[in-house]
Amino acid sequence: MRVPSGLLGPALPTDRWRAAATALGVGVLAGVLRFRGLGEPAAVVFDETYYAKDAWALLRTGVERAWSEGANEQILAGDTSGLTDEAAFVSHPPLGKWVIAMGEAVSGLTPLGWRLGVALAGTLAAVVMVYLARRVTRSTLLGGLAGVLVALDGLALTTSRIALLDGTLLLLVVAATALLVKDRDWARARMADALRADPAEDPRPVVPLWRPWRLLMGVALGAACATKWSGVPLLAVFGLLTVVWQAGALADAGARRPSARALLVDAPVAALTVLGAAALTYLVSWSGWLRSDDGYLRGWAASNPPSSSLASLLPDALRSLAHYHAVQYDLVSNLDSDHNWQSHPLGWLVLVRPVLFFRDRPAGGVDGCALDAAEQCVRDVLAVGTPLTWWLGTAAVVLLLWRALARLDWRAWLVVGGVAATWLPWFGYADRALFQFYAVVTLPFLVLAVVVTVALGPDAWARPGPAHGRRPARWWTGLAVGGLLLATVVQAAYFWPIWVADPLPLPEWQLRMWLPRWS
Repeated sequence: MRVPSGLLGPALPTDRWRAAATALGVGVLAGVLRFRGLGEPAAVVFDETYYAKDAWALLRTGVERAWSEGANEQILAGDTSGLTDEAAFVSHPPLGKWVIAMGEAVSGLTPLGWRLGVALAGTLAAVVMVYLARRVTRSTLLGGLAGVLVALDGLALTTSRIALLDGTLLLLVVAATALLVKDRDWARARMADALRADPAEDPRPVVPLWRPWRLLMGVALGAACATKWSGVPLLAVFGLLTVVWQAGALADAGARRPSARALLVDAPVAALTVLGAAALTYLVSWSGWLRSDDGYLRGWAASNPPSSSLASLLPDALRSLAHYHAVQYDLVSNLDSDHNWQSHPLGWLVLVRPVLFFRDRPAGGVDGCALDAAEQCVRDVLAVGTPLTWWLGTAAVVLLLWRALARLDWRAWLVVGGVAATWLPWFGYADRALFQFYAVVTLPFLVLAVVVTVALGPDAWARPGPAHGRRPARWWTGLAVGGLLLATVVQAAYFWPIWVADPLPLPEWQLRMWLPRWS
């Protein structure tokens, strides 16, 4: 039987070797930028004071432990004796700290050691972005552009060069998105194969129930939640998207009542697959705490009998873990302390208020400052994105929101859903201290918005047509890609010093403070 044209859409490019070479080139670029001078600043930067020490405790004991007063100075001097036997309360799950611990296992409890794992995660995020964007746009060129935009973004770079959880979360979000899109293509291909094999005049398209890529997406999302709880909204949005896309596939295949079939057949299986894989992955991430005898609140259940028959079905270890989570959420959601560099989510996508991770003012002749001894330089690690990427990406999201509603373009819905899941939930916590770098996981969807807009071409906004219309003229794609690459490289070179704490004379530093609240 002839397969309906809308079921598969445009085929992926066949240039696999070119795609691999592109991904390798992006990986080298991202790796050089992230690993170059990674041990500098040779200090405990921002929240490294928590995560670097927690990671070392996990590596040594399997659970987070308290440190003695003055431990940061001791650690920088090479003394790790400040680790105590007292269990420590933590506000984030352990997986991201295990990534930091892997670097410490290689290079010790040093600035280089606690940044290695996160730098590797940030590098891989740029590589996976190439394949994600290539699959979404059906263009290796645009996949390469997306990878470069992530590799050269200032927020992705700075969160990959210090021991925060967000660099690891970025990789897991990009990986989960790539697996979501891969599952869409895979399921449609299986349906097409079934239609070809069915000689009936009125075939019933088969909904594939075994979806390995969907299962792996659940694992990736579970790992994201095991790094920071901000991965939870993505779990809901991606679960919804995969079912909606299945309904679309059934409609494209000519099935009767596609929405009902997707809801009744696919939705329960999707929920079991994605939520089950995510929950198991999340639970495994707590294995060190579960196996311990003295983790924080580990023995709570032993002295607190079950309050209901349902709770009595859970082992004591899981009841203690559930109580620990309730305590964590209560504390995190009710924080009311202020911070000089906090910001409202409303300004995140346009970079209104970045975060200063590190600042030093060396005198001339010190720490690379080329001025006279009587003058001073400025050394900053300012977590601010590459302006062109964020501002164009935000504008492209607005355009794609229109396309999602007017044309029901699945690519537009992917972008809009990703931005909504990674950005909008923070508005519910806007009364507590929030920071711009939380939005680094929104970056992949802004980049997708840019490359999808380029892929659609200028005519897509004026002429009605299917989700995949004719390709835009080559001159348009080449001009857009070349212009974006050149402008991004120039901006990255310009802002590089304030991303990596290279010393700048005060007038040169001031030229890079583009918005009033950057300084």
